[in-house]
Amino acid sequence: MRQATIFAAALLTTSFQAGAVAPPGFAEAGRTPRLTVYARPGEKVDVQRVDARLADLEQQLGTVAPPARYFHHERPEDVAAATGRFAGGVTFSSGEVHATDRASDHELVHVVSNDLGRPGAFFEEGLAVLLGDGGRYRGEKVDRVAKRVAPRLPLTGIMARFDERQPGTGYAVAGSFVRHLVSSYGLPRLVQFFRATWRHTTDAAFLQVYGRTLDEEGELWQRKL
Repeated sequence: MRQATIFAAALLTTSFQAGAVAPPGFAEAGRTPRLTVYARPGEKVDVQRVDARLADLEQQLGTVAPPARYFHHERPEDVAAATGRFAGGVTFSSGEVHATDRASDHELVHVVSNDLGRPGAFFEEGLAVLLGDGGRYRGEKVDRVAKRVAPRLPLTGIMARFDERQPGTGYAVAGSFVRHLVSSYGLPRLVQFFRATWRHTTDAAFLQVYGRTLDEEGELWQRKL
């Protein structure tokens, strides 16, 4: 789950400048060129695994993320206490990550993809579900979930109803559509689309990169489910 930097800046107990001492309740658990990891006393974090996953995602997406500040949490309740959001993980566009082990890979996708573009939460979360969650939602393949729950609407209508704060099975639907794009056209094309959203609206960028409107491609995706 990605959040705006302005919200992170308001969290005085957890937001801090790079290189500063650990905030109250946390201690530095490890550091690499890619990230600094913080945990509460007694919590164990595999720093090298987190770093290796970050490196793998950078290679897949063809970009290098700025150094991240990664806060390890044991429970969603702990994430909520630190960020104000009850979730397995929250990533701010400032590069500050709060995650449980289960949500770690999902949140690391947001870290790496943050500078690729601004296609909107539907695509950002869909990419994180695909690459971070292995294309599964609560252990079930996203296409199976989407076939069961996706509303019979044009894709733009589905996107308009998507709410990353109250996603429900929306994450599975987003992940299924992004999986369709990657399986049909490849991951580099999706990265190209993300990058195009710096210059164009999401709709215009999609048409430019894929040669179809969002609704036209959405119809193809729904036929395959």
